[in-house]
Amino acid sequence: MGGISDKGEISSRDDQEARINALMLTRSKAPVIVADADKFGPQLTYGVAHLGAGMRVLTDARLGVGWRGVLAGLGCTVTVAEVA
Repeated sequence: MGGISDKGEISSRDDQEARINALMLTRSKAPVIVADADKFGPQLTYGVAHLGAGMRVLTDARLGVGWRGVLAGLGCTVTVAEVA
C-alpha cells in the first residue's frame, strides 16, 4: 500500500500492487490495514479500495488526532501499536 487520502482512498504507485491489494481486501472477512503515519495524506496513481465500516487500521503513535477522527468518521477501528 502506498497511501491513504483524507477521503479514505487507499492507493498505490504500482498497478500490480494495487490490484493484488484490492483482491486481498475483497476476499478478507475482517480487513486490517497496516500503515504507519507516513502513509496518511498522499493520493497516489492507482486506486486500491476505500476505507469503510468494519475495517481495522493498525498504525503507530505518530498518527495525529485529526487523522484518527477521519478514520473513526469512516467507520474504521483504529489500533495504535506501541513501539518499544
